[in-house]
Amino acid sequence: MFVNSGTVDAQVGTLRLDGAGSFQHGSAFTGAGVVEVRGDSTFAVALTSQNLRLAGGTQTGSAASLAGGSVAFRAGALTGAWSVARAATRE
Repeated sequence: MFVNSGTVDAQVGTLRLDGAGSFQHGSAFTGAGVVEVRGDSTFAVALTSQNLRLAGGTQTGSAASLAGGSVAFRAGALTGAWSVARAATRE
């Protein structure tokens, strides 16, 4: 299981996370590359993102919110509680 409460910085290419993940307070996704989450994961955070792509699995929000930036949703399922701030976008 990938557990994160800091910055995931994909500088080039694609960083693919295929297994289960848990993204907690302090999680941010940055860099010119892409962070692609494919495994079942939980987001319990007000996150910021420049490059997060949800591409499979079940993504469960536990009071999760996109506070800034954008998230691309390509495949899988969103469950639980999610919100998107006015300044943020979900593709």
